[in-house]
Amino acid sequence: MLNFGMLLAVVGALVTFPELWREPSVVAAASATILTAAAVWLAWIRISGVWHCIAARPRVVPYFQTRLGANDKPYTSGAFVHGFGVANKMVVLDAAASERGVAQPSDFGFSDEPRRWWDARDGLRTLDAIAGSVADSDELGQDLAALRSALEMAAEKEIQFALLVRLGPDDFISPVEMDNRKGSFW
Repeated sequence: MLNFGMLLAVVGALVTFPELWREPSVVAAASATILTAAAVWLAWIRISGVWHCIAARPRVVPYFQTRLGANDKPYTSGAFVHGFGVANKMVVLDAAASERGVAQPSDFGFSDEPRRWWDARDGLRTLDAIAGSVADSDELGQDLAALRSALEMAAEKEIQFALLVRLGPDDFISPVEMDNRKGSFW
């Protein structure tokens, strides 16, 4: 939709400018100005969206097969806004899990549809095994604590999970993504 709108605005401006040059009029000038402004605005939306994704730090967040419940959001939303340290240290966390003979954190996620769901108790077993075995930065420690809290809630309710990588700001999540989603972040 955005590409089509931008194409219409650019074509309209290009068609209007020669008309304005041949026969100057207020209507032609207004049309050219409005169409050019629309093309610039639509291009800015596209550029800023791409920039947010390029500049964004990835984070690893839990994703649940079904909604945990409104009362559990304080526990699970913490894991949703954290996850930067887990993303940065995934290789170290995987190595620690392998040394201890448990599933690696990366095993729990990043699959395409159909998504593979995991028992939250398996995730907790991995977190227990690697606890204290990696040099926790404040960020990683907070991430692992938030993830543990969310997985404990899921385990109590027997709700399965997967891990996802999120990029970009979550100020806006598209309605298309919401409609296509087959799970919940909290």
